[in-house]
Amino acid sequence: MMEKCSIFWSTFYQSAIGQLLIDLSGKTIAVNRAFCEFTGYKDEELLNKVPDFLCTKEDLANDYYFFTQLRKGEIDSFHAEKRYKHKNGKIVWGLINVSFIENELGNERYYFIQIQDITDEKYTRDYFQKVEKVSVAAQLAAAVAHEIRNPLTTIKGFAQLQKKFHSYSDQYTNIMLNEVQKIENIITEYLAMGNAQIETHFQLENINELIEQVIILLQTQANMANQNIVYIKPNRLLKVECDVAAIKQVLLNIIKNALDASEAGDFVLVKIKDNKNGFITIKVIDEGCGISKERLNHIGEPFYSTKERGTGLGLMTSFTIIERHHGTIHIESTIGIGTTVEINLPIQQPAKLLMTTGGGKSI
Repeated sequence: MMEKCSIFWSTFYQSAIGQLLIDLSGKTIAVNRAFCEFTGYKDEELLNKVPDFLCTKEDLANDYYFFTQLRKGEIDSFHAEKRYKHKNGKIVWGLINVSFIENELGNERYYFIQIQDITDEKYTRDYFQKVEKVSVAAQLAAAVAHEIRNPLTTIKGFAQLQKKFHSYSDQYTNIMLNEVQKIENIITEYLAMGNAQIETHFQLENINELIEQVIILLQTQANMANQNIVYIKPNRLLKVECDVAAIKQVLLNIIKNALDASEAGDFVLVKIKDNKNGFITIKVIDEGCGISKERLNHIGEPFYSTKERGTGLGLMTSFTIIERHHGTIHIESTIGIGTTVEINLPIQQPAKLLMTTGGGKSI
């Protein structure tokens, strides 16, 4: 036992990865040289102190949540990308792994934290993400310009006709107003998609209540069309770390699409399930006309829509939001039977809790 203990402490102090032990009161009882170099503090400045002063305000609430789960035995360990305040005032990033260990007698427990410095990797990744966003924005701007030019050409043509013949036509005016409405729809959805690109603010939310709020907003539309939205609630309260406004926008887009695809008397079913693997699944199922396989492959592309007056930006926005939440959207559809949209969301965000599952679109 003593030999094993000696090996542990030798490994602990000599490791090239930052390591520290924290007791259940939150005080640091051991720290190695690698962690001191990572934060810029000497070991005597860290020992017997609660290391909250090293953490950013944004991360402390998440730390409390995950450490509480660990202490209660709800999870065995967790991984996280986390910011630390270096002694020189700069922010450094660490990939941390937190678990419980016991002393040699098994009567005391400690938080065992390992931290790998990923500061350079993090800033490099952020740089390339910004470059990619600029590229996507340029492509999208070109697509928007193209889509707006079409109705503008129509408006210009009919305006010139009325000017040339010095006459007013209700038919021409109605056509022009319809084209103006198309332009307004494109701009509105483009702006909504722009909002989806803004930095996401995550917080723990009751996903059950969030879905109910969205259904209430759409219930009037459903009632007017003699349609029904049925929500199958989970057996227990489910909390998910998410951006409330963004997830509401996704659910509004998808449930509204389901209603638009349905006819009078149809049902739209919404249900949620805890997958017991760190993810939840929200399904929206309609009895509408369905989408062909060829069209399904283009879902989520800008200005590609299955609706006559749609722009496609609503679903593109939804895919963007879910990807920022490190989740996925999967769509299955059969002509004449209906469509199922499946949203998979992590309960805890990889920005705090590192996931190996990628985000994005799945057909």
